[in-house]
Amino acid sequence: MAENTLADIFDGLRRRPDVEAPNLQAWDATDRLLLETAAQLGRTGSTVVVIGDRYGALTLGACALLAPASLRVHQDLVTGERALRFNAAELAADGAAFVQLPLGHELLAGADTVLLQLPKTLAELEEIAAAVARYAAPDVRLLAGGRVKHMSMGMNAVLERYFVSVQPQLARQKSRVLLAAGPKTAASPRFPVMEHLDEPGPGRCRARSCLRRRQAGHRHTLPADVPAGDETCTARRRPGLRHRHPGCNVRQAIPHRCRDGH
Repeated sequence: MAENTLADIFDGLRRRPDVEAPNLQAWDATDRLLLETAAQLGRTGSTVVVIGDRYGALTLGACALLAPASLRVHQDLVTGERALRFNAAELAADGAAFVQLPLGHELLAGADTVLLQLPKTLAELEEIAAAVARYAAPDVRLLAGGRVKHMSMGMNAVLERYFVSVQPQLARQKSRVLLAAGPKTAASPRFPVMEHLDEPGPGRCRARSCLRRRQAGHRHTLPADVPAGDETCTARRRPGLRHRHPGCNVRQAIPHRCRDGH
């Protein structure tokens, strides 16, 4: 893996089990910019955490370019988790030692470099920033990258709530990196913030969505009194949708419309 260039890795990536097509690729300019910026900042050999990796470009690229002492990964989408494992196996990435973990202390403890593909919502970004500031090392550097057309000044404001320094870097190929350092100490954790929908079935984590409509990858918590196999907990399946309830086999259930029509 060490001898592979980023071009070799990116060219070999696939999106499966997500949708694949000739005009869809498994990486973008933000992945490359994040990795090269981390290397330029001298983050090689550090304890690296990757958040929001879509198909494995950041994780496998970090293995090759940064040679991390430890590499942990958090992906909200099931499709992303599976794509990373598939790509690591297909590229014979023997040196790609990474661990996939949920967002929290185990993921971020002692991390001094965090590579983040910026999420779509400010609420999700705030949840991630709060976790990094709370659990990562005091000298952590958070590199948050995204496509310029999807970025806003609100993202800077969110990061400034949890970090002393937030510095936008120069854009390249329509992507930009925000460099955050100096985590602030929060009085008390705000997340997770839960909201119950006025309908049978799942609650919703507000940090994951600002919409009433369920979206791919949002994690729902079901009440304990929902019986195993109850159809009220098998919401319309989309790639990556998960429910934290052992009695509901959402990966094998037949998709159907919910009572709310979504």
